[in-house]
Amino acid sequence: MNIFLAAPHFEYPPIKTEDRYLFTRYTRLKNLDQVTIIGKKKVFFFKEGELVSSYTYTRKGKISDKLLPVLRSLLLRKNYLYEKQNFSKDFLNEYKSLLNKYKPNVIVLSYIYLYIYLTKNNLLKDNYNYLCERHNDDKNWFLSLKYKIKFKYKFI
Repeated sequence: MNIFLAAPHFEYPPIKTEDRYLFTRYTRLKNLDQVTIIGKKKVFFFKEGELVSSYTYTRKGKISDKLLPVLRSLLLRKNYLYEKQNFSKDFLNEYKSLLNKYKPNVIVLSYIYLYIYLTKNNLLKDNYNYLCERHNDDKNWFLSLKYKIKFKYKFI
């Protein structure tokens, strides 16, 4: 069984709490063929908690991760917190490429904002099993922004 973890904040070795949580929870599962994590700038492949390989998928020389959301929120007159969670085209392209290449059994989305982003871009397919980690009640936070999004899947 293969697990694909989409976590646009993930960096290895995991230092931040959110990264340590996902790393501990998913990479150490037994009887898995592979755990693939698409992170902030790299893709990681794990087997039984050990890093097998990784590669960088982002281009160098890009605008700062903090500056781009500020500029987008000012220019587009959008909510800064939403723009902060908007993902790069590199992430989106790598996500599609990895899904087509590895065809995982389970796709884990690290935050609900990723679920919303993938839904808006029609990238959630019914033939996959999805698990969306929810942190700090972010479903209610996003609903309070009043973006028009219909949640297709049930929350447990």
